[in-house]
Amino acid sequence: MQSTTTIQPGKILVCQQHQIGDVLLATPCIRLLHERFPDAELHFLTERKCTPVLENNPLLSKVWVIDKAAGLSGMLSLYSGIRRENYDLVVDFQQLIRLKLGVFLSGAPIRLTYKPKWYNRLFYNLYGNEGKGYASKAKAGVLGPLGVEWDGQRPELFLTELEKAWARDYLSSLGVGADAFLLTIDATHRRITRKWPEEYYAKLIRMVAEKYPQVRMLMLYGPGEKDVVDNIVAQAGNPSQCLVPQDQTTLRQMAAILERANGHFGNCSSPRHFAVAVGTRSLIIQGSNKPGGWTFPSEDHAYIRNEHGNNPCLGCNKSECRLGTLECLYELEPEAIFKRLESFFFQGMD
Repeated sequence: MQSTTTIQPGKILVCQQHQIGDVLLATPCIRLLHERFPDAELHFLTERKCTPVLENNPLLSKVWVIDKAAGLSGMLSLYSGIRRENYDLVVDFQQLIRLKLGVFLSGAPIRLTYKPKWYNRLFYNLYGNEGKGYASKAKAGVLGPLGVEWDGQRPELFLTELEKAWARDYLSSLGVGADAFLLTIDATHRRITRKWPEEYYAKLIRMVAEKYPQVRMLMLYGPGEKDVVDNIVAQAGNPSQCLVPQDQTTLRQMAAILERANGHFGNCSSPRHFAVAVGTRSLIIQGSNKPGGWTFPSEDHAYIRNEHGNNPCLGCNKSECRLGTLECLYELEPEAIFKRLESFFFQGMD
């Protein structure tokens, strides 16, 4: 294998199959690879649901799509196409079965990943060390053998002017003027250990609406989650300042709305990473997961965590609470969160 200190790849494939937020968190590595190898053509391999994250990225020449519905014949066609590209370097951030096969069958002379388990070593021939801390930094650690180092690059999402104009017009149709202070709220999550209680969100929304009538709040939600946000807003007393889109927005529409927003608040999930990518301040409730990996190191992006009292399981990173109490979330009461929200977003607004 050619020395990584002298390699000048003409074509590079980056692999991150899912999730949506993780693909977004991999975008700094696209830029880092471009800066390290400015003449190389960069391609990306991911699932179909994640492709909107990569649309209009000027650093990417091609996005390969994993379509699970296409079955075996579809995957074989995908691998055949990847093989014909004659990649010089393939980087895999996940080591999932579809990615491992694609990496191996690519025939690339350099197949880079983080240190794999023994049973995955057949597929790769160069290993980097995952970094510690913020997820984008951790991913960039894999690129260490290439002489690449993360230097604070944030996730990137490239919105078009048409998409930004759509967001302005859409919000205007909801009564949110160009000068209105807009706070987006993400109150949903598929994991109970990362979902601040709905009744707490309702009380917080009511408190904001009563003290700051000039603030407009927009509830974000994903597939099958509208009933959740409808219930929260109903519990809050249906304040006119809190808006629930009738139809779910697309990922890029959500990003455009976030780009217009003055701030984002909610659970630790992908909208937070979109907020970072479009330059909107964010404040996040942390439950079972550790904040260091999901908080961009900037004073514009902060988190709230229950670090008071005796919480031996804090940061357990589990999807279910082994104690059944969810202390990490239920002890974060709305009154305390409201004060933090005020100091972070609403200073000088009284």
